[in-house]
Amino acid sequence: MSLIRIKENTSIEDVNSWLDVVDKDITYEILYKSSFQLFTEGVALGALRTLIVNKKVVNIQFYKNPDVTEGFNLDNVHPIFKSIFGLELLRLSKTISDHQGNALEVRSILGHKVWSQALGQGGYLGDGKNAYLLSRHDYAIPRCLRQNETLDEFPRFDYFQSRVATFLLALRGYANSISLSERKLIEWLHHIAENTYEHGSFSYQDNEFIDGFKGIVLGKLFFKGINEVEHRNDYPDFVKQYIKKLINSGKCPTTNFTFNYSTVMDLGDGI
Repeated sequence: MSLIRIKENTSIEDVNSWLDVVDKDITYEILYKSSFQLFTEGVALGALRTLIVNKKVVNIQFYKNPDVTEGFNLDNVHPIFKSIFGLELLRLSKTISDHQGNALEVRSILGHKVWSQALGQGGYLGDGKNAYLLSRHDYAIPRCLRQNETLDEFPRFDYFQSRVATFLLALRGYANSISLSERKLIEWLHHIAENTYEHGSFSYQDNEFIDGFKGIVLGKLFFKGINEVEHRNDYPDFVKQYIKKLINSGKCPTTNFTFNYSTVMDLGDGI
């Protein structure tokens, strides 16, 4: 059995190494600070899907046991399980154990708690830094993005823009209208999300819809000053270089500035 430790700020390079594992059984160790760098979660979801397609058996090991006592608060759930990757990892795991190898019967209650809250919020999960708009093959369009209750109709751009703008403004925490650059981000997002809706949910190899969690992630990076750009490790170097380039060009403030970002995640073949 191979152990994959999801460390703090796990990088795309770290995730790519998952595919080198030769053992059939793989255990993901969830640490107190387990997290992904910016733009890594989608790669992790794809890698997890590849491992399953390659007949690997996935398990979870907690370094610190989750609190799933009766009436537990979702705020106490590890952040990684309030994400698309985390929900998919829970769904696919064969066993869950503590760091001593003792079995924990927590999969169904954790997954049900998180997914139920998301459904209660129209397919939305958020923590002030990220907004997840969650989908499944049987919940293709999150209710928070639907123009009506029909599941098989992707929203028109104008409606999609108005809904996503609401989430971006909530993340920002100030102002009541989006900028031109944010409109361009939403335009890109609509095109990619519609493409994955049409092509990223079906396995042409198996000729069936792919079960599992997917969706859209919106987020923000906030900096108090330019010194933070160099010293933070929650985003990859190419993002760091891009931000520094903007600062040097004079197109970016040097104090209290925010960047929006977005990722579209699906489970399709070759998407």
